Amino acid sequence: GEVLAYNVLGRDGNQLARKYDLENRYLELIHRAEEKGCKDTELVEALHQTYETFLQEDKKKISYYIAKYMILFSEYDSSVEECS
Repeated sequence: GEVLAYNVLGRDGNQLARKYDLENRYLELIHRAEEKGCKDTELVEALHQTYETFLQEDKKKISYYIAKYMILFSEYDSSVEECS
């Protein structure tokens, strides 16, 4: 619904869809880190903090920050894979 509304208003609905997809991927990564029992509490805490900050970002300025959060996600994903 909201993505369609963005398109109707002349904003980039694809960017909004990418933001929501990445939000879901962050949440899944947090759950995976917790399920693995990741002992690196700083990693898990940083992941939570980054996710919360990402949720608060202005939807009208997605193009300014989406790449940063995608790069961070890749780094966190690699760290979670190596985590025990």
